[in-house]
Amino acid sequence: MKKPQSIHTCNVVQVSPTGRQFWQFGVEKGNPSLKSNLAVGPASVLPAKLVGKDWRTIYQPRLNLAWLGAEKVFLRVVQLPTTDQAEIASMLEFQIEKLSPVPISQMVWSYAVLPSSPDAKATDVIAAMVERDHVEGLAKQLEDGGYHPDRIELPQLDQLLARLPDSDGVWLYPSTELGNLFCLTAWWYGGMLRNLQMIHLPSGSDQTSLLQDQLLKTAWAGEVEGWLDFPLRCLLVGDEAVQTTWLPLLKDWVETPVETRPAFGRSELAEFAARRAFRHEQALDLLPAEFGTKYRQLFVDRLWMRALGVLFTVYVMGVLAYFGMLQFRVIQKGQVESKINSIKVAYTNALQLKEQVAILQDQYDLKYASMDCLRVASELLPPEMTINWLVFSKGQSMELHGSVPSDQASKLSDYNDALRQATAGDQAMFSRVSPPTSTTRPGSSGVSWTFTCELNRSEVP
Repeated sequence: MKKPQSIHTCNVVQVSPTGRQFWQFGVEKGNPSLKSNLAVGPASVLPAKLVGKDWRTIYQPRLNLAWLGAEKVFLRVVQLPTTDQAEIASMLEFQIEKLSPVPISQMVWSYAVLPSSPDAKATDVIAAMVERDHVEGLAKQLEDGGYHPDRIELPQLDQLLARLPDSDGVWLYPSTELGNLFCLTAWWYGGMLRNLQMIHLPSGSDQTSLLQDQLLKTAWAGEVEGWLDFPLRCLLVGDEAVQTTWLPLLKDWVETPVETRPAFGRSELAEFAARRAFRHEQALDLLPAEFGTKYRQLFVDRLWMRALGVLFTVYVMGVLAYFGMLQFRVIQKGQVESKINSIKVAYTNALQLKEQVAILQDQYDLKYASMDCLRVASELLPPEMTINWLVFSKGQSMELHGSVPSDQASKLSDYNDALRQATAGDQAMFSRVSPPTSTTRPGSSGVSWTFTCELNRSEVP
């Protein structure tokens, strides 16, 4: 069996015409510790941070309890021939229709198990039945105040269970609601709870007669069934104000003096309910199953919606960050383009100046290259040879045409070699000198020659 999850916080709410009383308990070493105690008006809403459930309740569970008024509550004691907790609910379900004063479709029921000895062969069970409209009205009233109960319990029954009677007799637990008197009456004999009933004494009625009549009927039934002995012992549980109101109602009903016992206050009962919740003890729960299912679904839906809200917020922030970065990059791009545009004119002017310098440098080089070619060609020319014309082509080559006597034709080869080896400064003046071409004219004593010299020029940067 799966171990129940530990409860981190327990809230208890009591609704009355004058407002709502709220207690919140934390847990310290397995015991409840009061964290908040406040009262609000009937139209006020309980603080959401105290009663609401969010994602933190997944790992810090919060239990919301609500107390139901005694009006329209019916209590019965049933003895079941089993001690198996798993069988109690199914066995009680077969008897609940016979025990209920209203049709089972119109009421909500639950049960609480009374403590028993380990060797007991039967279990005493308190069955509580309430009209469904009464419970649903309380649940909707709590919903309107922002409170979704996980359980609805009876504080009058907790008054009995918080301190079980230590002696036989009829124990009376009075309370007042809406000006009406209610009395939880427990008949204990032989160490067993024989009968349990909620007596309602409306305001304006003869409360003394009505109370004594109800008690007398139960006493007669107990005498007939054989579990009641006389003289009857009567014990009243309540504070001084309760004793002042109820003792006059009981003084003529029993022969022996009415004994009194202190009662638990509302805060003590709230602490008892919280302690039972922290210890995962079985408790009477009158909340209809469909309401519990609805509240759990609302909680899950709220978590999904908040998760989607967070994701949407993160998405929107991411989109805004993206567009913000994009806008920043656009601004940077505009600044870069502005800088480019600002230097574009200067860059274009620089390129134009570079081209103009290259042209001027080329013109300068060509001017002196042609003069150097003419100088070298004339200085290295042997006296026996004649240059008829010289063609300087595009600053790249020099074409020589001349003549030489036939008997001095060998000088042409020497002249060609000399030009090939000619230098200008520390580098060769010509990158290539073509072999000479010579022709002899008929009827002439000379030889015509020609060859081409390609200048060794470097590109102007």
